[in-house]
Amino acid sequence: MKTTKNLRKVIESLLDSSSMQLRVKPSIFIPLEPMSLEDVLLEQYENFDIYWYHWPMDGIFPGGDYEPVIVVYSTDSKICYLIVRRGWEYKFNSVDELEQPIEVIFETLFHHPFPRTKFDSLYNFRKAFLSEKDYDPKIIQPSEISEKFRTGKDHPTGRGRAYEDPAVIAQRIFEDECKSNK
Repeated sequence: MKTTKNLRKVIESLLDSSSMQLRVKPSIFIPLEPMSLEDVLLEQYENFDIYWYHWPMDGIFPGGDYEPVIVVYSTDSKICYLIVRRGWEYKFNSVDELEQPIEVIFETLFHHPFPRTKFDSLYNFRKAFLSEKDYDPKIIQPSEISEKFRTGKDHPTGRGRAYEDPAVIAQRIFEDECKSNK
């Protein structure tokens, strides 16, 4: 419990409340399904944004599904990295690997996100079976997404362990890859 409170303090210290404006909004393509995307929540930090795409179910599991897509910026506010999480594993794409504008498709009942990259020859084929969805993200605080969805702790698909919080991952990528405008 104390670790969770300390993690929340660290995450909230990274927030940049002075610049709460939309920087980059990925275009998304989603499956046509009866229980579709409910809403999109946005955590804004000084050097990255976390978009939380929210569905009512996670595959066959009730109780909701929140999939993070993270846009990390360099110190000159240009896109540096796009990070997605599939099956609790983070996938990293540098700006050099991404097609512009930023697009993400969500596949399967588990809503796994796949960004459009220069090396994915099947992206357009897969996208053809999906529908573009416009959205207006609601800006939130990190505490509004439970640890269950942030880290997988006590989540039925989390395989009994907690994974790293997306804000911690994003900050590490900013520090290691984007801080000096590499």
